Amino acid sequence: MKKKTKFATLLDALTLTGLIFFIIYYIISILFNSNITTIIVTIFLTIITITTIIKLTQAKKSKSLLSHKNNEKLSKLLLALKFGNPKKIREFWLYALGKKYKTLDNKNYISISDNNKTYNLIYDFSQEELTLHQLLNLKSQIINNNQILILSTSFTDDCYTFAKADKSIILMDKNQVFTLLNTLKSFPTLKEQQTPKISYKTKFISNLNRSNTIKLLRYGLLLIIASKIVPFANYYKFFGLILLILSTISIFISQKQPTPTKVELFT
Repeated sequence: MKKKTKFATLLDALTLTGLIFFIIYYIISILFNSNITTIIVTIFLTIITITTIIKLTQAKKSKSLLSHKNNEKLSKLLLALKFGNPKKIREFWLYALGKKYKTLDNKNYISISDNNKTYNLIYDFSQEELTLHQLLNLKSQIINNNQILILSTSFTDDCYTFAKADKSIILMDKNQVFTLLNTLKSFPTLKEQQTPKISYKTKFISNLNRSNTIKLLRYGLLLIIASKIVPFANYYKFFGLILLILSTISIFISQKQPTPTKVELFT
């Protein structure tokens, strides 16, 4: 889903406020004969309505934003573990696990100790789904009898069947790995190339793209129509004409797509 620009968000907010004001004004004007009383009550009720909408929207956005951030964090983590420098990945695991456990770097796996119990941790994030054959290859690299933690993006059903029968194996998929690293408060550091700062002039022009033409035209006509019904007619006409002018300009302007951010993985 394309993210709304600040200009589009402001435009939507102004239109919603105007629409709510008009509806409340129309209803209140039936109850009161005095224009001053009607306007005061309308403003008061409009503020209450808008405040309530903002609070509900912010609560919903906060929950959605948290979920989005976690998904984005998980995606970057999997990219780093799949395509990163193997040496740097090993150093990361030793550092992250070392925050809570005693670690020992072996040739093919990492030994971690917790409360006098030792586990062998081995990982493979090169595949989207680890097969039973690949799991057995990982298991064969460990020669002691300690319980084995196998980390991967996901596992096939027969891997879970095998792990259920072989009590020495514990499987951890991407969500469990994410939870573990979140508990340890440790994630790979990804170097992101900073995009150049965009001037206010460029931002303003980029908002006047063809995709906004219909929206600007609709809002402009709505304000002009509203000026025939509600008070402050000149105010509505003025802003309605501005929006119509902007919609005309936007026909001849196309927005340039931003250059995607480059991410260097463990380099």
